[in-house]
Amino acid sequence: MKQCSECGTENTDAATVCSQCGKVLDAVGQGPSSIDRVQYQFVDLTPGDQDNDLVTLLTCPTLPEADVVVSHLEAAGIPASLPDEYKMLAAPWDLIKIRNFRVQIPPEHYDSAKEVLLTNVEPANPPETRPGEPGTGM
Repeated sequence: MKQCSECGTENTDAATVCSQCGKVLDAVGQGPSSIDRVQYQFVDLTPGDQDNDLVTLLTCPTLPEADVVVSHLEAAGIPASLPDEYKMLAAPWDLIKIRNFRVQIPPEHYDSAKEVLLTNVEPANPPETRPGEPGTGM
């Protein structure tokens, strides 16, 4: 089990983000984890999928992990949604069994979305500036 350094929640060894607060978890024995270490299992498109409004790009085991994926896609200008985002409301007493949150996108963005997720690393933090330096507005 991995313990979140932010909130202390125990997460499964396979988790990449905390199931409680969404913080990226440290990989066991590998230092800080990053999005480029995640092994995505993409859903293959069928010829008929091109006619759909949305297609499933991949599924994530936890909602926070799916939220991170959607955030990376949206930051790259690719519209994405989580149709399973509220399924835990249907059976809140059974949260342990709720898995496989689908990330869906328009089919025309499928290849670019895969490329973003396979080449994306955690967003770089903007350079820190001190009060009075250019770019701080002070």
